[in-house]
This record gives sequence, structure tokens and C-alpha cells, in this order.
Amino acid sequence: FRMKSRLAFARKQSDFMGKLISAINDLTNVERNGGVQSPIHYWIVSSCNGGTGSGVVNDVLYYVNMLHKTMVDAGHPKVSLILYMPKFYIDNNSENEKYPKNAYACLNEIETFQCLSKNPEKTMPYHRLAVRPDYVTFNDKHSYRPFEYCIPVDYQTDAGNVMGSIDNMYNNTAEML
Repeated sequence: FRMKSRLAFARKQSDFMGKLISAINDLTNVERNGGVQSPIHYWIVSSCNGGTGSGVVNDVLYYVNMLHKTMVDAGHPKVSLILYMPKFYIDNNSENEKYPKNAYACLNEIETFQCLSKNPEKTMPYHRLAVRPDYVTFNDKHSYRPFEYCIPVDYQTDAGNVMGSIDNMYNNTAEML
């Protein structure tokens, strides 16, 4: 499922880029028109357990980072990743092996990119939407840090406390944002 979502993202990548470019332009214009210089804070909300979110989260993080560095400034953008954890979905779909496998792969990729971003000697670009021959290239001198921080959201704590319903989990996330 993760590869299918990456392929779907690749097909719609130009639409995504157009909307992201428009949003960044709107935000920077609001800053200039309001006379207040404040950083843009990007909030990426995804899941690490199904196929769609877990498959495209790294691509989305990469494009947000690189477009910010290209359009706004070369510093690291303020990117927050809100990541839904898989326990609820694994527990409620125990017969489906895709949830734990997708979660493992997604979290492993996120950890790898975050660790690579801390290696200043890294000179070659290590992210590419390889399914597109005309993939978008950015200045490979720009360093890439996927996010500033990650907020994992789960239905149940390690102590066994639950939010009551999946809707409460989503509502709590919306209130936090």
C-alpha cells in the first residue's frame, strides 16, 4: 500500500507543488503586508500505519523543506510532524498485517532521514521521487532536516489510559493545532 501511495503522489506531485507554492506565496505576502516578519510554521499531519500517509510523509516533508529553502530562506524551516501511531489500528485490525509493517517501515525511514540530516559531511542528495524521470531537483547544497520536532499521537498511553474514542483523539489533535 505504501508504494501505491508513492506512485499516486508522484502522479499528482505537480498539483501538490503548485498548491504548496501558492500557500507559501500567500503566507509570505501576508507577512510583508502586515509589516510583521514572523517565520512560517509548517504542520504536517500524517499516519504511520496505513498506506497513504505512511507512504507519502517523507516526500511531503522533503518538498516542504526544499520549497521553503528555495522560496523563503536557506535556513531550516519550522516543520512540525504530527504523527498518528499505529496501536489503535493494529489492535482493531489484528488480521491485517499491513498496519504493523507499514508503521515499522515509515518510522524506520523517518528515523533514517532525521539521522542523515545530522551528518554535515553528507554532500549528495539523499531524497528523490525516483518514480518520476523528471523529478524536481533542488539546490543540492541545501541541507535537509525533515522536521524540527515530531508529536506522536496515540489512542492509548503506555499506562493503559485511553482517550475514550478515536473521535476524541482527532478532536484533541485539532485543538492542539
